[in-house]
Amino acid sequence: MHINVKFPFEKQCIKYKYLKNILVSIIEMFKATFALLFTLFTATLGRHHHGHTIIVANKLQNCITFTVGQGTGCVWMCNYCAEQLGTNDYYFLDGVCQYQTGVGCVGSPTANYEYTCCTN
Repeated sequence: MHINVKFPFEKQCIKYKYLKNILVSIIEMFKATFALLFTLFTATLGRHHHGHTIIVANKLQNCITFTVGQGTGCVWMCNYCAEQLGTNDYYFLDGVCQYQTGVGCVGSPTANYEYTCCTN
């Protein structure tokens, strides 16, 4: 985005051009700094979802990768994958959670470990 700042008597005084260049440079630095901080903040921000902490949540193509907090089990993880992927037809890359007929989603996830589930 180009910023066009006009000062009165701009053609008559060189110091206005100098001040204009400084002002534009400062504004551009603030924009770049804000964009960087926003990106870092949103990338590392932990989110709470139904009482479980999701430290990382990335959705790439047909997979999502996330990390869960202490006490999160496979039932929650399976529900989260189904909700995020929009289907019940998914699997975990490392097999941490699996569906067993008559029992449901079972397994033993570890807190702060990165898990990925993908659609079939």
